[in-house]
Amino acid sequence: MYSIDESFLDLAGIRDRRQLSVDLSERVHQWTGIPNCIGIAPTKTLAKLANRVAKDAARKLGSYPAGLAGVCDLAALSGSELDAVLRATSRRDRLRGRHPRQRCRGSVDQVTADRARRGDSEG
Repeated sequence: MYSIDESFLDLAGIRDRRQLSVDLSERVHQWTGIPNCIGIAPTKTLAKLANRVAKDAARKLGSYPAGLAGVCDLAALSGSELDAVLRATSRRDRLRGRHPRQRCRGSVDQVTADRARRGDSEG
């Protein structure tokens, strides 16, 4: 548990992360009445970005592709889709965090570092 309204889960080995997340989100809303969104990514920083995308796609129509509303799995996006999402994300959101060990200023730097580590230019 990260905070009262946020938690991070390890979904390694889960085949259909998106469907599990949709089911979990629906159950939380059904049991508590609290609207929620889920962001899925390989790191906590990127998961927070994915969650922001899921929220904005649901609340601000046209801000992101409608298919990302409610649940956004960054790892499921193609390189060009991820680039489009990052371009649509405000500079404030992209640079919000700073990872001290890698000297990353935020999610964009982290995606670039992850791609470089994998030797993958598209994602």
